[in-house]
Amino acid sequence: MKNSKRVELAEFADLATGISRFREAPRAMLLSRAPTLISIHPTIFPESLRPEWELILGKLTQQEARFSTFEDRMLDKMVHSILTMSDLECRMIVKQILDVYEHLQERKLLPVMFTIRRRRYSFIKMD
Repeated sequence: MKNSKRVELAEFADLATGISRFREAPRAMLLSRAPTLISIHPTIFPESLRPEWELILGKLTQQEARFSTFEDRMLDKMVHSILTMSDLECRMIVKQILDVYEHLQERKLLPVMFTIRRRRYSFIKMD
């Protein structure tokens, strides 16, 4: 594995561990981590996980940028999208990110120092 890919996977692992600490405030966590989320490219993931990460990024950038003069339009699209999501949508995205993280852990593709304790998502109710 290339060093740059390892660094990006470590960055993703750091993101996931941060997310795991802020489960009670998913919107605030997603907003605070937006610059990191937008910088994680799908190619760092194994082929089987790329579509899942692309789906997450698609959900996080579904709204248009609010400011035409804003330098980083993708970041603004993400922030605008997060602000328009419901709490349940934010929680689902957090769950999806942690699912990707868990798959990477199972395949032993992440550094050992990045481990999180996973709680069940009892607050997510699917009808």
